[in-house]
Amino acid sequence: METELRAKTEENIVQEQLREAALTAYIDRMTDILMNSERWSELFSDQNDTNTIYVVSLLTTTVLRRLENDTKRQGYIFSFLSDASLLDFILSGAKLNNANLSYVDLYNANLSFTDLGCANLSGAKGTSTILSDANLSGTNLSGTNFTYANFNGANLSGAFLEYADLSNAYLIYANLLDANLSGANLSCANFNGANLCFTNLVDANLCFANLEEARFGYANVSFVNLENALPRKCQL
Repeated sequence: METELRAKTEENIVQEQLREAALTAYIDRMTDILMNSERWSELFSDQNDTNTIYVVSLLTTTVLRRLENDTKRQGYIFSFLSDASLLDFILSGAKLNNANLSYVDLYNANLSFTDLGCANLSGAKGTSTILSDANLSGTNLSGTNFTYANFNGANLSGAFLEYADLSNAYLIYANLLDANLSGANLSCANFNGANLCFTNLVDANLCFANLEEARFGYANVSFVNLENALPRKCQL
């Protein structure tokens, strides 16, 4: 038993050192890119398909996957990107499907067109985050805070949003087919034209929500709060 415990402790120390090395290598590589005037110009040019942008995006998604279950170091990554004014575009269209990003702070990040299918974002904070046209199919968003976030046109089919806070969020023409929104705070959210068929909305708060032209076929709306919602043309 003592030998196994010692071996486990040593393994944990090794993994901790490897994670710290991965973070350090990423910061060093990114600093070199930002200090290079030619690459800096490519990074912040009007074009969004330069080689430098591709490399930085690839480096970032790789290190985020390497640091899965390490919320602290993933937080350092997002803070670095924010401070370097890269969070506005560097992860737009990135491939982060099945990634573990639980409890990260995505405040004001641009994740439009990003593939986050089946990713774990439980407990994440994403106030004012842009997720328009993103793939969030089967994604775990339970307990998240995405107030004022933009999910317009996003694919949230089969997503888990139990007790999530999406108040004042934009979900215009979003696909929420078969999503679980039980207990979610959806007050003042805009669901104009959204697909909410087969969704679980038990105990959800939809007061003051815009539900115009939204579809709710076969949705479970037991105990849902629709006070002052705008249901005009809403197919409940």
